[in-house]
Amino acid sequence: MKKRYLLLPLFVFLLVSACFGTAVLAGPAGFSTVELPEKSKKNIAGNISLRALAEEPRQIMGIRSFDVDGEGNVVIGTKMLTRANICVYDAGGNFKYGFTYREEGSFGVAFNGGCIDIYSVRSDLAITVDPDGNIVDILRIQETPANREYWDENVWADKRTAGDTEYTAKNEKGLFNIFSSSYSKLVSRNPEGVETVLYDANTPQLIIDYAVLAVVLGVIATVAVGIPLEFKRARKRWNERRKNDPNASPVDWELFWEKLRK
Repeated sequence: MKKRYLLLPLFVFLLVSACFGTAVLAGPAGFSTVELPEKSKKNIAGNISLRALAEEPRQIMGIRSFDVDGEGNVVIGTKMLTRANICVYDAGGNFKYGFTYREEGSFGVAFNGGCIDIYSVRSDLAITVDPDGNIVDILRIQETPANREYWDENVWADKRTAGDTEYTAKNEKGLFNIFSSSYSKLVSRNPEGVETVLYDANTPQLIIDYAVLAVVLGVIATVAVGIPLEFKRARKRWNERRKNDPNASPVDWELFWEKLRK
């Protein structure tokens, strides 16, 4: 009888684990993960709006993460604003397939057998997708020291090796390299030192950087010129008011509230 009572808590624990996803799994590509309820998976799949790409998108987005498999296929994750693209290329840089989805934060990609894993930082999710753009599974990535180390040393790596070929993600944007949060180019180098460009968004990224710089400089110039002019106008108005009222306030409160209402 006592043995039955001892088995009861174990049975309850296993039941709760099965229903609420507390079981810790080995996880994709080295992450320790937690199973999610099917309802949560369906909600997540609906929110990210993942779909397959009919053709290769223009190479204008910065590279956030990439991976290489044993056959030299490369998966590249790129992002602009909240739209992320995942594209797979063969060893020669030819587009094979891809998909796009909504992503609010940073993310990583990796091969997982014949599928692709997407690792979402903000939501701590590992999303496995097949080549047709179908979501195979969604797991929760645990917050552990080992997982944090895997993020830093593997997911965010800018160099990878497959066989005797080295793959490098890099920027060639001069001073703009300092401020870049992504990479603009991915190249492979064989043992003979011959490089193959697999992805090149360097020129579009430079155009975007120059456009942002122009906007920032424009705002700074407007502020630098506008503030002294406004002070000069305010002082002129004050001097005019002092002619009629020597005790006039430096601030024209009537004009202030009128502008505020507008």
